[in-house]
Amino acid sequence: MSNSFSSFRILEYLRHIELKRDTKFYKEHILLIFSVVYALDSNISGENFEKSYALEFRKYMLDADSKNTFLSRELLEFLNLAYYTCVYKLLSDVTTNYNPMTQGRPTLGKGMDTSSELLGEDELEFRTDIFSFLKIEVLTNEAADVHEEEHVMRRLHLLFTDFITHMPMKLKDMKVRSEDASKTALLYLEQGLARPPNLPMEYESFLECMGAFYSLDKEYKLAESFFSSDRDSFSLSKFTRSLCYDSPPMFVCNTKLMIGLSKSFPSGAFALIKLNGHNLSLDHFFDSIMKYLSSFGKLANAAGPVFQSDAYQRVVLDSLKVKLSPHEVHGIVSYLQLIQSVCAEHTIKNYFADTKRHWIKLILTSTKIRSLPLEIRAEMLRAVASMIPTQVVTGGQEAVASLWEIFYSARLIEPGCGDLRVI
Repeated sequence: MSNSFSSFRILEYLRHIELKRDTKFYKEHILLIFSVVYALDSNISGENFEKSYALEFRKYMLDADSKNTFLSRELLEFLNLAYYTCVYKLLSDVTTNYNPMTQGRPTLGKGMDTSSELLGEDELEFRTDIFSFLKIEVLTNEAADVHEEEHVMRRLHLLFTDFITHMPMKLKDMKVRSEDASKTALLYLEQGLARPPNLPMEYESFLECMGAFYSLDKEYKLAESFFSSDRDSFSLSKFTRSLCYDSPPMFVCNTKLMIGLSKSFPSGAFALIKLNGHNLSLDHFFDSIMKYLSSFGKLANAAGPVFQSDAYQRVVLDSLKVKLSPHEVHGIVSYLQLIQSVCAEHTIKNYFADTKRHWIKLILTSTKIRSLPLEIRAEMLRAVASMIPTQVVTGGQEAVASLWEIFYSARLIEPGCGDLRVI
């Protein structure tokens, strides 16, 4: 118990930390912060529930909020988030009402007194962008070196997954608010106006923060649970699949999260995007978006009746009048980066080289279309480079010859250069 309450002395130190432009968290600060998070996890759990500690921590947070004693408001809200996720997980894992069938399982006792004491009547609210704060001050902060501390990585992973699993209504509220805000922001963007600063971005920040976190995971494969079929991971896999069916305004932030998950567990992300019938599928990207892009600068009779949609036909018939919006450019670039990320695993490279060479040719041909934004064309070349394996596992000389043929047919190598093929 004494070790648990020592976390309050750490809180007294942390509340005096003020972050400015020229000051950042150091690794020592990060370790102290997550020692408090660890104390919460250890004392607010079904197996070892310390009610006195939980109530004392809640009282401390309420006092700090009302008296504004933390110099970093974002840090206070992060610790409050850690507390709420622990409590909601506790209430999910234990039985609050006595039931003879649950003997042997930890309980909070009869009635709902304990749960009401732990949560009160107030809902968890974010007055600051704590996920952006977490991304900038902790995850992308080189002075912190978070990826070198396994226990910090695993603790953050639990925080994210517990929030998704045990606080679904809060997550849904964030998502609805952000979807509405994104639609409003797109309307401003279409009129050439900047996004209003008061529009909520907490859900996008949450996804981008998670993406940044899992991008740091090079050895623990923490993202595996997001693609697992186990019963315990149902909420996480459901959340991951929902990314594939969200509305277009959420495409960029969803793709950024998928990039992070793919860096932690590339085979799981690849298996998901290889499935057809959703917005993040490879088939959707190459059979619609890439063919849409390849139509820029072409005549209608040259392009052929590939698609019948009005948007596609406008591009084919008069590409000079159709321009990609910054949001569309950002989305296409993000997806090309997702391809690069999943191709980091060599077995996935062979999938493209062996069975989807026409996709490689499609990208290479499109890189020569000058009416496409440079950032898209540059990312296309990087994507193709990632799709071609350094060693062809299957197909042998035939596969290599086929790749050379793609280079020549796409006229990346001019005929006057002679035959450069080396097989």
